[in-house]
Order: sequence, then C-alpha cells, then structure tokens
Amino acid sequence: MHHSKIHTSKDVFTDQTPQWLFIEEIVYYSVHWVMKSAFLFFYLKLRRESPEFSYAVYAGLGLNTIVWGCNMYVLMSPRSQYHGTDI
Repeated sequence: MHHSKIHTSKDVFTDQTPQWLFIEEIVYYSVHWVMKSAFLFFYLKLRRESPEFSYAVYAGLGLNTIVWGCNMYVLMSPRSQYHGTDI
C-alpha cells in the first residue's frame, strides 16, 4: 500500500513566504492605482469642455496618487515599533 506524505504547515509555508506576500501587496496596490487612473483618464476625455468636471477628475487622480503613496509608505516603513504590542 502506498502512503502519501502528509503536508505540514512547515512544508507549505517556506522561509520565503513573507517576502512573496510583501511583493504581492506592492503589486496589488500598484495595479489598483493603474486601474483607477485609467478610469479617471477615460472620464477626463469624456467631458473635456466642463472645467468643473475636469477639476473633479484631477482631484480624483491626485487623491488616488496620495492614497497609493501612503500605502507604499506604510508598507515600506519599518515595523519594529509595533513588535511586541497588540494592535
């Protein structure tokens, strides 16, 4: 009779798993920023003659970029200050 190996958590989660999760977050935030920006640029071409609408779209692009920058800052900042505390 053939016995298959039982996978433990040590087999599944390697030492590189946190690195891949870190990279995944960067890619996720960046793709999300690109998708939102693409829609906003489309809206900008949609109604070019309305200055109020253009200002609102530019504000959305700025806010989208600020949120992406804040996400990257929080992601890249050292988390040593949070070790040992319950958040």
